[in-house]
Amino acid sequence: AGCGFGSDGGAASVPGITEEPCPKAVNKDHGCIYLGIISDLTAGPFRTMGVSMVTAQKAFWDRVNRQGGIGGYDVDAHTFVRDNKYDPATHRRAFLEMKDKVLALAQSLGSPTTEAILNDLRAARMVAVPGSFPSRWEFEDVILESGASYCIEAMNAVDYAADRFDAGSVMAVYYPGDYGGD
Repeated sequence: AGCGFGSDGGAASVPGITEEPCPKAVNKDHGCIYLGIISDLTAGPFRTMGVSMVTAQKAFWDRVNRQGGIGGYDVDAHTFVRDNKYDPATHRRAFLEMKDKVLALAQSLGSPTTEAILNDLRAARMVAVPGSFPSRWEFEDVILESGASYCIEAMNAVDYAADRFDAGSVMAVYYPGDYGGD
């Protein structure tokens, strides 16, 4: 939608979209859509997963570009990759630095870190895809979910145990926070 036309019939002017090719364009005659990625890359508890997720996202968008891009645009998921060290304040600084340069966040790793930018996402009218799955994301217009919530996964596990093992009762042991709370 960000690459669509404005009400006057001309191209819509939104952050993160240029008519100029991406820095490492596959299709030199295409414009560029910049996506931001803010992940745990060096110091936080999810750094191994964060690095793998960023590698996978870059590979996905590189493949999309090799297959012709999207509607006359290549997608750049390389330029605006930032390390949040799984720290909400660092995450918010990274978002504020890139918000006027990207169309959306292809990744916002972590619940507390994504929570730290929710008001900023709303103000910027920007969507983000969190690398976390609390059920509260279902009620946020600026969040695009990429999988089932922790709550749904837990219900599926209980349902499976009841069916498969004829379980008569369930006990939950959990970590505090959105994961355990869901």
